Amino acid sequence: MNRLRHQGLATYRWEISPTGPLRKCYQLTNAGFEELEHRHATWKELRKSLQQLLDTASSNISGPNSRGVVPRKRTE
Repeated sequence: MNRLRHQGLATYRWEISPTGPLRKCYQLTNAGFEELEHRHATWKELRKSLQQLLDTASSNISGPNSRGVVPRKRTE
């Protein structure tokens, strides 16, 4: 949280706690919200790319596994 604060992405304030010591409450700044939106979009794009990769890989499989070989059942 300190790193976010030093980067200007978050601020904090002290609040009185009814059950103990003071609490430090953090809040995103406008720049923090913009960074959050940017990172969220980046993760969505990464997820989309990985899903496409997995879909392509699974459609290229010619059987139960990538070599088309059915694994043998384990015997004990």
